[in-house]
Amino acid sequence: MKKQAVYLILGIIIILVSTPLASKLVDIFYRDIGAMDEYLTVLNGFIYSLVLVGFLIFTIGIVSFIKNK
Repeated sequence: MKKQAVYLILGIIIILVSTPLASKLVDIFYRDIGAMDEYLTVLNGFIYSLVLVGFLIFTIGIVSFIKNK
């Protein structure tokens, strides 16, 4: 039960902090590139990828919870 709870909580936390985390990641990776015209597009890509990772981790927790039940 502990392992499933960790996956569920970690997935939810990643989903909740995806926007500020994506903003920091875009600032880190695209600091020297003068591509500010594409900033929102790149930011949305990072946000969606982090939400997808959080959803997949959450899904692993749900599946393992159902499997062990």
